[in-house]
Amino acid sequence: MKKNNPIAILKRYAKVYKTKEKYITYMQKMDLIPSTTQRMTELTLEAYWVYFNDLEQIEKEMRGGDISTFIHGYVSKKIHE
Repeated sequence: MKKNNPIAILKRYAKVYKTKEKYITYMQKMDLIPSTTQRMTELTLEAYWVYFNDLEQIEKEMRGGDISTFIHGYVSKKIHE
């Protein structure tokens, strides 16, 4: 049986759900993000949503095209707000 790539699943569902809130709620149920606090999980999923839906391709390339760096930076910035 082929093991699914969690990032591919996160990307696929980011395009399916029309709102960030629905996406976060559903993805929490899928349990693809390693166990952390509720707030960290929500911020991480929000960061994936933003990366896949809100950033233009040029913005992704300007950020180095590395999703993990973007996710880390986004969560780090938002956790202190």
